[in-house]
Amino acid sequence: MAVSKKIGSACARNRVKRVLREFFRQHQALLPFQVDLVVIPKKHLRIKQLALALVADELLPLLDAARDLHPGPEQSTKPGIRSLP
Repeated sequence: MAVSKKIGSACARNRVKRVLREFFRQHQALLPFQVDLVVIPKKHLRIKQLALALVADELLPLLDAARDLHPGPEQSTKPGIRSLP
């Protein structure tokens, strides 16, 4: 994960990365199968107001749209394991 120096100090960039990592960890079941996602935080982002709920409000609709465009293979019988084509 990379965050541009335009975002701010190292502390601010690390906070953005921590919040994004946590969001993707909590919502990994919603991630489209075999798709790379690029999230670019804008330089006008207010780091002190950045919270997991705000990130979820912004990214969950986008994950739903990405999953609709790139559906994964059928789920196997075991949860968390996807069948290979």
